[in-house]
Amino acid sequence: MENKSSGVRWLFLALIFLMNTTGFCSINCIPPLYLEIAEQVPLTKAQLGSVMGVVLLASLLFAPIGGGISDKIGSRLAAGAGILLAGIAGLLRAYMESAGGLIACSFFLGAGLAFFAPNMPKVVGIWFPRKELALANGICTAGLGIGGAIAMAISASILSPTFGGWQGAVQAIGITVMVMGVIWLCIYRDRKTDGAPEKKKQSMGKNFKKVLKVKDLRLIVLYRSLNLIGFMALITFLPSALQERGIERAGQLVSILMTINVIFNVIGPGISDRVGLRKPFLLVSTVILGLCMLTFSSLAGVPLIIALVIAGITMGTLAPIVFILPVEFDEIGPGLAATAVGIMLMVGNTCGFLGPIITGKLIDLTGTNFSGFVFMAVACISAAVFVFPLTETGRKKKKEKQPAVAAR
Repeated sequence: MENKSSGVRWLFLALIFLMNTTGFCSINCIPPLYLEIAEQVPLTKAQLGSVMGVVLLASLLFAPIGGGISDKIGSRLAAGAGILLAGIAGLLRAYMESAGGLIACSFFLGAGLAFFAPNMPKVVGIWFPRKELALANGICTAGLGIGGAIAMAISASILSPTFGGWQGAVQAIGITVMVMGVIWLCIYRDRKTDGAPEKKKQSMGKNFKKVLKVKDLRLIVLYRSLNLIGFMALITFLPSALQERGIERAGQLVSILMTINVIFNVIGPGISDRVGLRKPFLLVSTVILGLCMLTFSSLAGVPLIIALVIAGITMGTLAPIVFILPVEFDEIGPGLAATAVGIMLMVGNTCGFLGPIITGKLIDLTGTNFSGFVFMAVACISAAVFVFPLTETGRKKKKEKQPAVAAR
């Protein structure tokens, strides 16, 4: 059995990255193809919103189930099943003739990805040493943004003409996702971790109870939930808010934020690994992100671009670190990481689903976008409260504890 310095870990990481990329490409290919789809399937913009929204909503049920099952049977079968379900559901969209059918397929696409997602930090925690944990998870997370960006760029302009229309485009992406699932099942293998056999013998209910008792996990769940409220509302309303102020190329400006976000999914966690601390990155990132949100309703030109870049840096830095913490919590570790992350996804993604709804209602009531950005900012800045009581899990904290233990 290879140890954590084995080069095979990078092969497994590459597979997760590609599964993330193709999975989110399958989600984000729909908006660019909307006009084509609407010519054959009656689909209002509200229904388009439902097609996209149910992907997140599926996490409410399938993320904790997927995490619990993964800790019982291992990531090879659990992650592979999730990706295959996502690929099949994405493929079947090509055969739907109603909005309801598209919404149902999108729900099961989200269910498959929610089933798969808790395995990412688990696999990273099993195969990577502590000094590389955040960096490896950052690479995984970067695949989400890259997949979404690729879908936006090529779905209508390249895939549709190449494969004979929107049906061919979603079929091609769905098949690609399924192929990734098959490759994963053929190549990946689980490795033993301390305490894993005992945890697999326990019922899923006992594993959930054990994980929920961990105070640090509850803190990080609340932290991520508030962040996701602000983040999902931001990407929903920022483009239209800029357009309403007469700012040209609003979509390209927002893409700056998303591009920097993807880049710092790797750079930010890598710095955290080198520094050996987690809490300062979580604390500073969420506060600065909230402050940037307050400026988006008034800035323009170069100052706006600078604010977007800073927001992208903070968003990209905090997201991967959040998901690696359960692996580093002593009470959870790799053996129960999938269960813990499943709970994080269930609560956080539900809040992310509600964030744009609450923000939109607030904007409608006040008649100004500024109130919406204030709500987003308050959500992100408030998340900082839950960082202070959080236990530091970075390498530097571990080193600080060692002399005290030796002295005893």
